[in-house]
Amino acid sequence: MTVTTITESAQNEIIKKSNCLAIFDSFDTTSTTLDCSVKGIDSVGLKSPYLHKNLTTLIVSSNVKNIQYGGFSGCPVLTDVQFVQPCNLETIGELAFSGCQGLKKFEMPDSVTLIGNNAFSNNHNLTEVTISNNVTNIERETFWNCRALRSIIIPDSVTNMGSFNNCYALTQVKIGSNVAYLSEAFSYCSSLTSVIIPSSVKSIDGRSFLGCTSLTSVTIPNSVTLMEGGAFNSCTSLRSVIIPNSVTSIEGGTFYGCTSLTSVTIPNSVRSIGGNAFYGCTSLISVTIPSDFSGTLTNYFYIGVGGSIQYTFT
Repeated sequence: MTVTTITESAQNEIIKKSNCLAIFDSFDTTSTTLDCSVKGIDSVGLKSPYLHKNLTTLIVSSNVKNIQYGGFSGCPVLTDVQFVQPCNLETIGELAFSGCQGLKKFEMPDSVTLIGNNAFSNNHNLTEVTISNNVTNIERETFWNCRALRSIIIPDSVTNMGSFNNCYALTQVKIGSNVAYLSEAFSYCSSLTSVIIPSSVKSIDGRSFLGCTSLTSVTIPNSVTLMEGGAFNSCTSLRSVIIPNSVTSIEGGTFYGCTSLTSVTIPNSVRSIGGNAFYGCTSLISVTIPSDFSGTLTNYFYIGVGGSIQYTFT
């Protein structure tokens, strides 16, 4: 095993040139282990991580607070990321571990508070991730295209949740009790069968569940006021949905192409429905809608030539 370590003179040179950023670019690219123990350094990464084709183990020392933008992205055989205790890592930067195809498991230390955009994206073999209990913000597309990821628990500390789109193997999701917005959260998670949205969520943003073709049921809490366009677009297995009385707006295309949807109840709280909100719901036969709702119903519930819907006005 070849281990890259940093000499005292090299440490001083790094500190002088990098302003507390250790960019490991002048060390042996045949190394299998990189130890980031550099005195006075709090941010680390590789200048050209894709050149480190033999790196299997990364040791993050206690002095490190930040893994920089793209710090270890594209290290093809990196399988083991170790954190020396006490761990003081606060930020896993944008693209930090993107495209690390050898990475199957990642246990995040509780010191981490921020995960950057695409930090773990395109890791096709990542099956298990433990998210820090102190993370408040998961940026967009953090786990994009993690095709083997099977389950995820979003801790209660998270208020803003990024996306897990294209996580085709994802079957189990637990969303923390303080998440306020779902933003393109689970689009194209084609194995996801059910999801419970917590009562902290106020808005289901566009494309949140786009293309979740195995999703059969979803629980929408009374806290939700807005369902943005395309939120459940092409959820072809979704059979029924209960929209709570808190929702005031269902935007265009929200349930577009939900071909298994047979019935829907529009609550009295809804004041606007966007065009094509239920377009292409070819199995839809029953719609319950407030009697004072104004508008041309076929603009919202068009199901195709030959289809027939029974409307019940309340």
